[in-house]
Amino acid sequence: YINFSNNGEKVLSKPLVFQNEIFFNTYEPKASGDACIVTAGTNRSYGVNTADGSPLADGDDAGSDITETDRSKLISSASFIDSQSLIILEGEDNSDDDDTPDGTATIGRMEGTGISDTGASIDDLIDKTFWYEE
Repeated sequence: YINFSNNGEKVLSKPLVFQNEIFFNTYEPKASGDACIVTAGTNRSYGVNTADGSPLADGDDAGSDITETDRSKLISSASFIDSQSLIILEGEDNSDDDDTPDGTATIGRMEGTGISDTGASIDDLIDKTFWYEE
């Protein structure tokens, strides 16, 4: 588990696990003097390794060594951000079957209001199994 260092920060949606990496969003409510008034808080997108929780990239874009603070980056949004999702980014389709991508399309990840390329192709997700009778 990860102890969040920001006051009140919590995970409110499902994580996305893909190729030994975990992606999830958190929300940190903004303090308000009146519990009846809703205020915009802070959204963060996390990306960590499944084995040890280490950061996947320079999340704070500081350009220095990767540390625990690089696990997350701020997401600009005035509202709560839901779970991250995988999407297929278009590529050339050279296959005979128009309904099946041929592996040139890549997998992207919806992250807040933007899309991040995972670097994976369709072929990385498909394991072909062949059955035959002897």
